Amino acid sequence: MSVPAAYLSIILIWSTTLWPYSGVRLGRIPVSGNGRMAIGLAICVLLLAVFRIRMPWHRDARLTYLAAGWGYLARCCACIGARAIFHQA
Repeated sequence: MSVPAAYLSIILIWSTTLWPYSGVRLGRIPVSGNGRMAIGLAICVLLLAVFRIRMPWHRDARLTYLAAGWGYLARCCACIGARAIFHQA
């Protein structure tokens, strides 16, 4: 991926921060953060299909995907925890 394309994709994904529903939540999970993750995933899946790139599924790749999933879960827990802390203050 070229550097300008990478910058453009980051700008498109993070521009969702200013959407009117950025404060809306589905249960305890904020829509804005998950919306950015969904947009990023959709862009990646589209690029994989367009350029016919196969996802690696060997052991090291699966461990990397697992670690990324745990990181996403940790971010969700941090958001929930921060909201609980600041609403008690």
